[in-house]
Amino acid sequence: MPDTARTSTLPEYLAPDAIVSAWRDDSARPRLDAYGYTVKAGSPTPYMVRLRVDNRPRRVMVLQFSNAGSAFVTVKGRRLFLKAHHEEGLRGI
Repeated sequence: MPDTARTSTLPEYLAPDAIVSAWRDDSARPRLDAYGYTVKAGSPTPYMVRLRVDNRPRRVMVLQFSNAGSAFVTVKGRRLFLKAHHEEGLRGI
């Protein structure tokens, strides 16, 4: 009988206090396909964050489909998505 265990497909989110600092770095160029959507790896945003977990600067990326996007950072190969309160804080930068 085949193993029916599945890996989780639910997104993982950053903890509410995970971001130590954030700033804007306009050197990123968007990566889009011919139709204007992001490629599978995501597209870089102008935002950088420093996380409490390792105090390393990380680029905020976005997965865009039509007029909806999801912002995330990659930590040890895992995508950790930003919740709405994280994104609101970035808009003020």
